[in-house]
Amino acid sequence: MEILEGNALRWLIKMLPAPLDIVDFGGATGEVGAALRACGYEARYTVVENPTLVAIMVGKGEASFTAAIPPACDVFFTSGTLQCVGDPYGVLEQGFAAARSAVVLKRNNFSERDIFRVHRSMLFENGSGEIPPHFANIELTYPFRTVRESLIREIAAKKGFRMFSRTPEDDGVPIPGDGVYGAQLTFLRCGRG
Repeated sequence: MEILEGNALRWLIKMLPAPLDIVDFGGATGEVGAALRACGYEARYTVVENPTLVAIMVGKGEASFTAAIPPACDVFFTSGTLQCVGDPYGVLEQGFAAARSAVVLKRNNFSERDIFRVHRSMLFENGSGEIPPHFANIELTYPFRTVRESLIREIAAKKGFRMFSRTPEDDGVPIPGDGVYGAQLTFLRCGRG
């Protein structure tokens, strides 16, 4: 499945004891969890989203939905969301504190400089999921920022994690140049791997 291509969750789910409890911060309608299940992987999947989406998704699909990061999980995962939240480092503090085994950060914009821009995309190209037929394909704009990999590594070390893999990726990097780069970062709790 394309949504899982290059995703560290594919090998983590094989490497760690099943069933895994995975938290997906900013996971929209739970597409990654559904793809994992469709491939036969056993996992409990919880999506952390805004309260409106959580209310819409109640009872839909196999994932659980919540507006707050749960206090514990096996794997904390986020893809393309850190650059869209006001306090990405606060989110990461909570995510690393909750994770018993691993943290996967995919599709992020990294730079050692704080860069803020306005991201523009069309509604129909802004994620997946059904859009009601009467909606127009309008332009959406929202703030987009870079995240400092060095600060993420500090948070990880403070919470007892070490970098296990770092895979360069351009997917999800709409801020080209200025020292901005994409990468998938995978951390394991010290004592694993």
